[in-house]
Amino acid sequence: MTEHSVAIKKLVGLVDHKNLLDNGHTLKQLVHTVTASIQSLQAPVYFTLRAYGGWYSGNSITDERYEAITYYQDYCPTVLKTEAGLVRLSLQFADELAVSQERKAKVPITHTVNVRGSSEIKITKSLTDKCHASGCELTEVRKWVRKKTACGASHCGHQFSDFFQRQEQKQVDVHLALDLVWLAARESSDTAIVVVSDDIDILPAIIQASLQNPKRLLLHVRSATRRPTYQDALLSDLGIQQAIM
Repeated sequence: MTEHSVAIKKLVGLVDHKNLLDNGHTLKQLVHTVTASIQSLQAPVYFTLRAYGGWYSGNSITDERYEAITYYQDYCPTVLKTEAGLVRLSLQFADELAVSQERKAKVPITHTVNVRGSSEIKITKSLTDKCHASGCELTEVRKWVRKKTACGASHCGHQFSDFFQRQEQKQVDVHLALDLVWLAARESSDTAIVVVSDDIDILPAIIQASLQNPKRLLLHVRSATRRPTYQDALLSDLGIQQAIM
């Protein structure tokens, strides 16, 4: 058989949950995009979704996790009919490394949300740049950003962190990348690995997985809003399929 000519019976989807929702996509759209992109599917197809995100603040479950549970309960049917045939769906939250599936000692991944009190805004344009819109307050906003106070009033004595917090995901990209490389090496030949993310941080892991196992069918799903990257040509040369939602 030639590369990627094996009939695909199973799909493992590694989904950056925030990327999926931030671009307004649904799971139904994702499933139809994936099944339309892989020509060698053999129905019924078993599609396991692993959802990655900021599920834990310390050891405590975050609101984002509860919102994601509701989202998947509402939009993750057990069976979905596509042009390629029936697709049976199952969901996993990526709460541990995928390698834990073959190890007696599980490796949980927590502390995936970090809180910053700083606004972390940088002024990159010259202060001489002007906005000509009527009533523009660009100059005052710049002053507020430089001061890092809670509001734009000149007499404000409160810091930004007194009233606002900035949350950011931690470990999520690395966790997804490690699982990708491990699963691409371990899964059976009739399983395709689907990576759903706009984050270019994941590209080296996709390339690594392909180089380690050239016969593994890898599909990278991204949104139409993501700009082309310097690695896109290499992904194509390696036979990594790409799909746009």
